[in-house]
Amino acid sequence: MSAGAAPSPPAPWLTRTAPWFAPLSVGVAILAALSLVDEPVGIGFTLALVVIYAAAAVATGRRAGFAAVCWWGAALLAGIATLRSAGWLVALCLLASLALAAIAATEARTWRGLLFTSFESTLSGILGLGVIAGLLGRERRERTGKAGPVVRGLLIAAALVLVFGSLFVAGDAVFAKTVADLTGWLPAVDETLPVRIFTAAVFLALAGALARLATATVEHTPDPNPRAGRLGRIEWTIALGALDALFAVFVVLQAMVVLRGHEYVVQTAGMTYAEYVHQGFAAQMVAAALTLTVIAAAWHLARRDSPAEDRLLRTLLGGLCGLTLAVLAFCVWRIDLYVEAYGATQLRILVVVIAIWLATVFIALIVAGIRRSASWLPRAVVLSTGAILLGLALVNPDAWIADRNIDRYQRTGKIDLPYLEGLSDDAVPVLATRLADNPSLNLAQHEADLQPPEGLVGFNIGRERARAALDAQPPPNP
Repeated sequence: MSAGAAPSPPAPWLTRTAPWFAPLSVGVAILAALSLVDEPVGIGFTLALVVIYAAAAVATGRRAGFAAVCWWGAALLAGIATLRSAGWLVALCLLASLALAAIAATEARTWRGLLFTSFESTLSGILGLGVIAGLLGRERRERTGKAGPVVRGLLIAAALVLVFGSLFVAGDAVFAKTVADLTGWLPAVDETLPVRIFTAAVFLALAGALARLATATVEHTPDPNPRAGRLGRIEWTIALGALDALFAVFVVLQAMVVLRGHEYVVQTAGMTYAEYVHQGFAAQMVAAALTLTVIAAAWHLARRDSPAEDRLLRTLLGGLCGLTLAVLAFCVWRIDLYVEAYGATQLRILVVVIAIWLATVFIALIVAGIRRSASWLPRAVVLSTGAILLGLALVNPDAWIADRNIDRYQRTGKIDLPYLEGLSDDAVPVLATRLADNPSLNLAQHEADLQPPEGLVGFNIGRERARAALDAQPPPNP
């Protein structure tokens, strides 16, 4: 660059983010590193995420309308880390929480915008530490002019050297001794030091990612509704009509199975009712999910040269949506019968949840077709996804699994105790109460995991309820 050339303008996230955001993020990251490591996931984790979400919403100005709903949804899903102890459930809710926070930061409202956010959020997470470094050096750079790049470089270098240096110190005694000799000071090597530094880096990266996403360029206008597709009316009418007919035949046969039951299955398929129920619901779920792809492709590729052709396309696609809803209903019916025969599991619950989510999407598609407006559809799908996950967490799935399997045990005398004992602490109150008289029940591992009680940072309602249920159990007979 020549001496007279104008300096490059600062990145958008340097000029549109409140100056207090970066120091606050650093403080939250340090507190998280000091308090969350070696503690179970609980209220501390929830509070750290909620503080970063709230700070990002205020500092970036994205805190009204659809963005506000997404921020609140992200905070509620982060709260599941305090409410439930089931690791699989907490992980799903935290992933959804981060996704909603990313959408809130970009205010993506279209399918194109949501796709952009999914890619941009990954890149922003990688660059998040650099964003925070840039924000910290913003005012210093304004005062020192050319020293700005040096400040940023030193901040990034310090972070990198600290992260990798701590890993080498923890992983090699010779390197640790050399560092101690050179510096004259080295604290007692804490095995958790690398984890603490990594934890701080993750929270800083999250904060920086939200700041960067808030200034990302996202298309907010509704997706185009192309009428000049590449498939003429004859082609798409034949293709969609045939698919509707296939789905209709399948739904009719499923209805006959429901109405006529075991004897009809044995005579027609040559298998027992239990074998029939077990066979095929995975394939039906895949077929239902693929239908979304067919609908999207048909909507964008089908040419409609007149209002009559547009109505015909909407009718065929609407019929396909309605028939797919019936397929999903029969799929859930199969899973329910399978649970009655073989017991409830986390995987079977997840399949039902996915079926419910797909059903909400197809219902939304039908409404969009009737209203002739789909600009609200991407936002509805996003919010319904968060709501379904939140509802799943509030149901307490591990406790429900235990309850359902105990009901089955009381009817049939069959129970898989090792599986129930391996559920999370959320299931302990049900097990300790309803199977208190079962001598084979062994909750010793839960008792060991719950002792001693965690501190305030690791407080979790699910674990507290499990601890109370175990304390209320009578002592074993000598």
